Amino acid sequence: CGKLGDESLHLRFTKDDPSGWAIASSLSKQGSITQDALCEWWLNEMSFRLLEDFFVNNFSVVECLERRGEHTKWRVEGTTLSLGQIFELLETSKSHLRITEYSVTQATLEQIFVYFASQQEAIHTLKE
Repeated sequence: CGKLGDESLHLRFTKDDPSGWAIASSLSKQGSITQDALCEWWLNEMSFRLLEDFFVNNFSVVECLERRGEHTKWRVEGTTLSLGQIFELLETSKSHLRITEYSVTQATLEQIFVYFASQQEAIHTLKE
């Protein structure tokens, strides 16, 4: 990892990491990984970091809800931008961010309810 520019990324090769688990699994089972697998993982990781920086720099509250390979799902809060403005921001940045497809939607009432319920459960757990 050091030769690729970020020596600390090897610390991500754990079973609990959202992307490093695949490398950790291969290392555990086979004792090594192929150069192609490492390069693919590295490129995905660099693309994710670029996307994460974009969201953090453009929105006040950002959370990555899902991450599976090249696919991510983000939640943003506290923005005064309309859906159309967010769409335009993504559209003008998609080439730089290496985005091939995306969608922008408002949260459904069900998603909001589930989010608040999980927050309440977390607060209740902390009080115990």
